Amino acid sequence: MGVVADDLTGAADCAVRFAAPGAPVPVVLDDRFEGDARVLAVDTDSRWVHVAEAEARVAEAAQFMEASGRPPYIKVDSLLRGYPIDTSYAAARRLGRPTVLLGPGLPDERRKVVNGWLVVDGRRDRDILAMARSRFASVRLIDLEVVRRGAGPIAAALRAARSTEMVCLVADSETAADLGALAAAARLTAVLVRRQVDGARQRP
Repeated sequence: MGVVADDLTGAADCAVRFAAPGAPVPVVLDDRFEGDARVLAVDTDSRWVHVAEAEARVAEAAQFMEASGRPPYIKVDSLLRGYPIDTSYAAARRLGRPTVLLGPGLPDERRKVVNGWLVVDGRRDRDILAMARSRFASVRLIDLEVVRRGAGPIAAALRAARSTEMVCLVADSETAADLGALAAAARLTAVLVRRQVDGARQRP
């Protein structure tokens, strides 16, 4: 697994959740890493730079992870700060993966995705579907009804959305179990995954 984060806190948070006794997860500040760790987290420090620089950094880091045999897992900020849409688009194009799954919910912090909206403390904050339409040719919602049916139906929705065009699927999530279902579905499909760190908790 290759965690690509836009800041050091995000990289470290994911590393802690993946780490196990005898299996530490290195956190590095660039992609020049030559160790054999099964899981690696990199801080691209891309949240507050110019958008073009952020795209380049995240795409390069994702490509490094892919080339080193670590499937890219791109950690996004749960408040969608930085450039989550632009960098996911750039990384997906670099990797030749036209389908992106975006699920930035963080239920433990009262940050949910409901009908494609980021909802913070019970209030609508940002329209994720509208944000995604600024870059992707096609944007679709995986609503809570599908998410609650489990990994199989989610994976089927991901496969059905595949296209030669760039596609972003925004997934609703209100609980840690919802994020777990998204994580399980992602393991069944070859999509570029962008989720909040709680989704990583569900991975083996």
